[in-house]
Amino acid sequence: MSARDPFYTDYAWLYDAHQRGVRGDIEFYRDLALEAARSGGTVIEIGVGTGRVAIPTALAGVRVLGMDIALEMLAICREKAAGAGAALDLVQADMRRFAVARPALLVTIPHRAFLHNLTEADQAATIRACRLALRSGGRLALNVFNPEIIAAVEMMRGGDAFE
Repeated sequence: MSARDPFYTDYAWLYDAHQRGVRGDIEFYRDLALEAARSGGTVIEIGVGTGRVAIPTALAGVRVLGMDIALEMLAICREKAAGAGAALDLVQADMRRFAVARPALLVTIPHRAFLHNLTEADQAATIRACRLALRSGGRLALNVFNPEIIAAVEMMRGGDAFE
């Protein structure tokens, strides 16, 4: 995992034009955050990127601590949040080794950001860091892509994509 991946650094300004997320994920993560916020505290979003999920969550009244390894993505998120009137706490952090002063009831890793962990060691380190960032009874919510190989091959051959 590198902060110098040009897609997230040099071309971060193109990110929103190419990444739409997963259908319904903003509402899913926002609703989990609203539920956690009712018990008080901050929600931690790892891989906050340009704020696609964090901004609507903050606008719904949830205090969000957004983390990303790429400063360029955080700069865009900061600008978009200010334009939308959303208050976000944003910090640069590596999901494999981050720490928070106050544990949260919810840690989220939306839009398959967890898959930037290319090794089992990185995956385990991220899960450990998330566990340490959670209060007792807290939850980690993330999604991963599990490709249907036959569909992927058909798409590469020019066939129709399907869900």
